[in-house]
Amino acid sequence: MAADRLFGDLLPGESIGGVLKVRPSGIGSYKHIARVAIAATIAWLIAINLSASTLGIFAPITTLLVVQASPLSTLGMSAQRIAGTGLGVLGASVWVNLLGLSWWTFGLGLVISLVLARLLPFSVGGQIQIPIAVIFVMAIGPNSMEQDLWRVLDVGIGGVVGIAAVLVWPSKPPIGQLLDTMAKYRDDIYQVLMAIRDESGTEAHAQVHAYVQQARNLRDGAVTAREQLAHVSQSTHVNMRAGDIRSQVPQLALSLRRLLGFAIQVRGLAGAADALYNRRLPAALTPAQLQELVDSLLTQASSAMGTQGQPIVLAGDAGPMESARVGREIRGLASNVVGEFGDVSAVLESIALLGRFDYLLKQVQAYGTGEHIFDDDI
Repeated sequence: MAADRLFGDLLPGESIGGVLKVRPSGIGSYKHIARVAIAATIAWLIAINLSASTLGIFAPITTLLVVQASPLSTLGMSAQRIAGTGLGVLGASVWVNLLGLSWWTFGLGLVISLVLARLLPFSVGGQIQIPIAVIFVMAIGPNSMEQDLWRVLDVGIGGVVGIAAVLVWPSKPPIGQLLDTMAKYRDDIYQVLMAIRDESGTEAHAQVHAYVQQARNLRDGAVTAREQLAHVSQSTHVNMRAGDIRSQVPQLALSLRRLLGFAIQVRGLAGAADALYNRRLPAALTPAQLQELVDSLLTQASSAMGTQGQPIVLAGDAGPMESARVGREIRGLASNVVGEFGDVSAVLESIALLGRFDYLLKQVQAYGTGEHIFDDDI
């Protein structure tokens, strides 16, 4: 899809290779806990009544491992777990029946399973399933080949039940949670800008401004937002409850990408302001001028992204005329600074800081392109 080509770094796990590398998510909501418990119980009941295996544990164990929050991730985990467990159970069964169980057959069999797992294009969760299955089988000990084949069938039963548990009534893509995270991330960016405005003064000291650490902490919010976007995107595949949310994912990815880019530049602005203000030499760009620029930037960003404490706006209008005015103000300040000091090298840090403001203003203008496509469906 076009979205996959344009936002492949933000929307992982949607190609065949990506699905096979889907990593298991943590235990989510209580609804997810109930779904997993019920599905594993059903898998166990089917296995003990249908399978001739002496132990029906491989079916519920497989179900327990494959059920994820979204259909796509469940399919990905199912492919990994069924293939990994099936290969491990079948290979270990043949191994232990041919060579018996001793310390050297156990150790050598485990080494072989780890080497085989390393060669498969799975996530680490899928790869480790092979040696885990091998240990289970060898712990149970030698058995008949018929019993071993039933164990493999139990794995298939568990995988089918796990897939059905998610496909029959999948969870709705958690788009509201993502929008809340993006709104909080935007507010955190605003907080950094306000800290730059309020803490950058004239009194000289050697300390690093507190807003530098605030700016560094923006990386944590970026990771969370990216993970939630990937989860929303995965949740729209093979999901009868997704509605038209799938068509809205590109707008989400575009808005998040621009928000992440804006945050990166704000982090750079924080570093530049920290190096320039409250130092031994006074800045050519005065603290009062800096404060005025930050206020103008915040006004423009609030028009495009939404005001602090409010829902995120995905395609707001920053106002081209106001943006042009702020742009002229930035360039005018640059000319005045150079004209006052007469030497560009003496005001290079201030000019660089103004250049960052100009670039941030352009990013705010770019953020506002597109349509606001969300409606009551979310």
